Amino acid sequence: MIKTSLAVWLGAVLCATGVVAENWVPVPADSTLKFSAVQQGATFEGVFKAFTAEFDLDPSDPTRARIEATIDMDSVDSLYDERDEYLRGTDWFHVERWPSARFVTERIRAAESGYLADALLTLRDQTQPIALAFTLERLEDGRLSFVGKTVLQRLDFGVGQGEWTNTEWVGNDVTVEVSLVLESTLP
Repeated sequence: MIKTSLAVWLGAVLCATGVVAENWVPVPADSTLKFSAVQQGATFEGVFKAFTAEFDLDPSDPTRARIEATIDMDSVDSLYDERDEYLRGTDWFHVERWPSARFVTERIRAAESGYLADALLTLRDQTQPIALAFTLERLEDGRLSFVGKTVLQRLDFGVGQGEWTNTEWVGNDVTVEVSLVLESTLP
């Protein structure tokens, strides 16, 4: 009851000040975080099965949003167990030392087709700026569809140590695609 009253009061204050931001979170069953890269000349894909994200945003003005996400690096699944063990290992993600990656927006701006999120990504204790192009649409049921894509350079994050710094066997480009269905946390 108190939580609901506080949410209603906060909503009224935000509306009165012209700020109509809500907290949105992904619906796990309807959301994916996938990646693709080139290994020995062939493209392979994978997903991270576990991640959390919070979106503080007004759907009518996504440029004022703030997005924070945490990715469980141990949840990597490329549909090939041996590759996944390498990815979790010390030369790649080193999940024992760095179990998660973090994505935090610095600003969001309108782009030619949708929006561009300028963000900081921390992976293997390396923080680099990235740009995530995305679209945002309201679904018929009131939830939101967030679809985004970026290309990272794995070596910028120290992913692939030792002999794996040579991009002859595994390419440097990693395409990351996000497809989320978001629901509001307000009652």
